[in-house]
Amino acid sequence: MKKISIILIMCLLLSSCSSNLNNTTSTVPKEKINKTASKEKINKYEFVLDEVEGDINYKIYSNKLLDTYIIAAALSLDFNSKVLLPENEYYSFYKKTKEYFAPYKEHTFMRHFDKYLRNDDININVAKILLDYSNGSDYESLYKYVNNNSDLKRIFSNKDEVEKFINDFEQFYIDTKAEEFFDSISQRDLVMKEYYDNNKDKAKMLELISEMESYIGVDKNIKKTINYHTVVTTWRPYLGSYLYEETEEGINRYSFESLLRYNSKRLEEYDVYGCASNSIRDYLHILLNTPVYNNIGNINKYNKFSNKEELTKSSFYVNKSWDKITEAYFVRAIQGRIFKNVIGENKANSFLGGEITFGGFPYLNGLYVKLEAYENNRRKYKNIDKFIPVLIKELYSNSK
Repeated sequence: MKKISIILIMCLLLSSCSSNLNNTTSTVPKEKINKTASKEKINKYEFVLDEVEGDINYKIYSNKLLDTYIIAAALSLDFNSKVLLPENEYYSFYKKTKEYFAPYKEHTFMRHFDKYLRNDDININVAKILLDYSNGSDYESLYKYVNNNSDLKRIFSNKDEVEKFINDFEQFYIDTKAEEFFDSISQRDLVMKEYYDNNKDKAKMLELISEMESYIGVDKNIKKTINYHTVVTTWRPYLGSYLYEETEEGINRYSFESLLRYNSKRLEEYDVYGCASNSIRDYLHILLNTPVYNNIGNINKYNKFSNKEELTKSSFYVNKSWDKITEAYFVRAIQGRIFKNVIGENKANSFLGGEITFGGFPYLNGLYVKLEAYENNRRKYKNIDKFIPVLIKELYSNSK
């Protein structure tokens, strides 16, 4: 990895409405065990939608501490954010949340809150501290995480500051009676879980992860357990993030998403297909970040584009570095191949069309087709890392 054990990259992910999924061409990973009702250690802050172990370890859940952090971030921005509880005068559920927490703007925890933000959004590294704390991590463990993360080291200079952050957060949680607030809307969780239970098999999340690992060429010699997480929230409806963590116990790949279909005035419609699609995208970013970064020399070698606007029409990526734009292209091309192999050609074509037309990636189809050479010659290309230079040459051959 890039000289750090924890990698964080933020990206905007516009949740698109995915079409219904068709028959799969891959098999469900064996040894599927539902652990939702059988876990001995229960995190009281988590609401688990599903958890399975076996060939694929996957868990999808919400977390009250994360949700409280999101609401506090929106409060610090005077509930005037396009990302956190957006359009809260229009959506009655967000309006109710705003009215409940607005009186606590002057709370001790809210002082200097801007350092816990990333622009007008939450900082996923800070959110990870709260997830770990909810799972029982002590201050020593939390500071160890901070000390290995350059972004967090700018926020917390010592263990005492981490402890103060947790103590102030806990007091905010108590004083706002956040637990009571979440209990008052707990019916939403039950409705969300019922929806997920009824639709999770159609989303084919385990099959998609299994195909992704096979396609990328995940090292089968890795001894550590690999765990996939999708952390969902109601209060951050269409901006997603991802995070990678490697510890002594295992490898964790996190996707922060929403199950909401963001077109309901009551925010009561869900989209398991879009959530699954965005989580796969997040995991691919984690897997492709290092091999693309390691090929910056090849990008510079073949790149003849005069500016980034020629390469991408995405308002988000046009301001990113060349390797980040390249990574975004490769993620989407491979995601299309995964959809084709698991769901079918129609789904792949629909996905590609959306990314080309609305996503701002006009040269995506060429990469998608080029990946056939990778699929047909896996003896030569044991993993996607070996094929990255070929994809770079293909992408930048479009330059004028």
